[in-house]
Amino acid sequence: MKSVITLPAGLFLATVLFACTDEPAQSSAPVAQLYAKVKSSDRTAQNLDNPYDDVGYAYTTLLSSYKTGNYNPAGFSDLLTIANILQPATGSPLGNTETQVLLGECINNSQSKLAALLQQSSLSPAARAILSDLVTNYEKLADEPFSEAYETITAIENTMGSATGLQGDELRIVYTVTAMTRYSLYHSCCEDTDWEKSVGNIVAAVAGSLESSNCALQYSLITSIAGLEQIQIYN
Repeated sequence: MKSVITLPAGLFLATVLFACTDEPAQSSAPVAQLYAKVKSSDRTAQNLDNPYDDVGYAYTTLLSSYKTGNYNPAGFSDLLTIANILQPATGSPLGNTETQVLLGECINNSQSKLAALLQQSSLSPAARAILSDLVTNYEKLADEPFSEAYETITAIENTMGSATGLQGDELRIVYTVTAMTRYSLYHSCCEDTDWEKSVGNIVAAVAGSLESSNCALQYSLITSIAGLEQIQIYN
């Protein structure tokens, strides 16, 4: 497998932002300083009321980096290698059969896997409902003009704490998934791209976000690249 390991400076910033902490960016002084440098950038899909907005931005930026790199993945082990080049892992390594089966189910049985993930999680009914509705309505959102999908998602984000009662890690999980969904839809419908809009990538984001926001990025990178290259993650 051929691969480009050196990341452009902009991607290094994204890696620094999301390889260190799962607390909101504003809560960590070093990360907050980096976040301040990018939060005012001109991003059509941006929503600054979501403290994890940069996770979504990093997701599509890293996918673009993959497309411009010299990669030739042939199987799951190659996908793991590329994901760790683009977004270095923190915590437990991803290279195991359990992860492979999980991501395969996210792609092949998206709705049933989401239901199982939410049922097995410690999330409140309110958090489960938001994530379930987001995934259930993903295809509808994907068929709408992005401006309409954007309004739907940001309406959820802008009232997350006050209207839903979510707090703590539940906010991180849901904010991470909504940010990745919002940028994914924009990347698919409004940029010059051949990335397929896949609900499986968003279910992978849910699975990863239950562990960490960094893991959500890695899981979705793996499933997205697998879809582009038509690689079967797990039969």
